Amino acid sequence: SHLFTAVKPISISDLAPELLCQIFKWFCIHDADQRPSGMRVYTLTRICGLWRTLSQNLPELWTSIYISRVQPLHAQMVDECLRRSKDLSLDVSLTMKETNGMWPILFLIWGSVGRIRSLALDLTRSTFENLGLQVAPAYAPRLEYLELHASGPETSSQQQFHSSIQLRHSPLLKSLVLGGVGIQHPDPAEFVHKLEVLDLDAGAFVNDRGLPGLKILLSFWAVEEVRETSALRLLAIRGFAAELRPSPDEAVSFASFVSCVTSLFIGYRWAGPSVLAAFRCAPLRQITILDEAPQFATDLAQQDMQFPTVTSLDIEDSTAIPGLKNTLPAISRLRIRGTVNLPDLESLSTGNQWADLRVLIVEASGISLKNLCAFVEARASASLPLAEVVYRMPKDSLFAVNLWTKWLKEHTDFRDERL
Repeated sequence: SHLFTAVKPISISDLAPELLCQIFKWFCIHDADQRPSGMRVYTLTRICGLWRTLSQNLPELWTSIYISRVQPLHAQMVDECLRRSKDLSLDVSLTMKETNGMWPILFLIWGSVGRIRSLALDLTRSTFENLGLQVAPAYAPRLEYLELHASGPETSSQQQFHSSIQLRHSPLLKSLVLGGVGIQHPDPAEFVHKLEVLDLDAGAFVNDRGLPGLKILLSFWAVEEVRETSALRLLAIRGFAAELRPSPDEAVSFASFVSCVTSLFIGYRWAGPSVLAAFRCAPLRQITILDEAPQFATDLAQQDMQFPTVTSLDIEDSTAIPGLKNTLPAISRLRIRGTVNLPDLESLSTGNQWADLRVLIVEASGISLKNLCAFVEARASASLPLAEVVYRMPKDSLFAVNLWTKWLKEHTDFRDERL
């Protein structure tokens, strides 16, 4: 495993609990047979020997393949993982932006795609385009999690013909994440009612019609909804594409499709009463308004609706707060990422606005530790105390570090995560 270079080194603590149980069970059985009576000292040679024997007898150890930077022996190691894991299901994550040594690995993985349970690929657009042209459609009967991310500039041809890969027969798929790349699938109806996570770029598509993915999935859901209950829990739509807004004819299907969603991530202006009304019956707990969609907060605030189940709000700037206080009355966790306008924040320290607010995360300009202290104190004076404050901004002066952080730590569970 030392041949694999991950962003975060993988240790034994990262292994699945089920696999850890098998490892310790094997050690207990094997060591009891081999250890002389009374022996308690384990030499390094003995420990290495035990792990070597374990790796030869426990194929589950070889079912996870993670590569974040291609090295010369990776193809050999991937081939060994595929052989030693026998016919067990595989978890594969590949982040490869360079081309040297990449294609042998991709061809090995694609040749075993029928065994893959989770597949995450982060490649360049040109690599996805070439992969789609060079490999046959993949039959993926065990695939449950699919995550594809394409990076790099688009060529004129790619703007017309989206980068994509072809899938066939993936009835177990329950998590689909597409970023800058699509999949061509002849029959999304076989998995659309099982999806629990759907995260799409606005331009992503899921069959060869080249239509936006949400439109296609809705068309198949309209057929399935009579006999199936939606499993969707997380919906994320990114990028700008006003044409993704469901039509009046699709509104009923859309409401049924999102009826169980608890987390909503919006990355473009997705306005319209029919869209927002669809979520009124959903058990929403979290709304995240991404950087590309600042206007969505205004659209949401202008509707005469309330979403009383939403307790977590993640927004780009504080200007949305005044309008959302009534639309989202039960917020207990607020994260602001971009800009803080002090009057907007101070409005939460008067009256009974967002009385349940307990956690504030600030990753925005326009507010100092001194301002933050004043806000926390004002909330406490109004009997609306905060339990936790997280501050993620460039460091202030040494005076501020010593004075304001000390005050915040005395009054809240304060975490200083400044750069």
